[in-house]
Amino acid sequence: MKPIPLEFYISDLAAFGFFMFAPAILFLIVAIILGALKKKKESKVLLIISGSCFLIAIGACGFVA
Repeated sequence: MKPIPLEFYISDLAAFGFFMFAPAILFLIVAIILGALKKKKESKVLLIISGSCFLIAIGACGFVA
């Protein structure tokens, strides 16, 4: 029987990607929950914040075609 490893390695790039997209996903989930609870104003605000966090995370805010 193999022992279960108690530590694992996450590469720096994966950790950076997680910390960039985690707030956007968290705000989106909270906005969906608030929308289901009929709190439209708070849901819209969090949806806008989520969208702006996502744009910043993918770097599209400063992108010029």
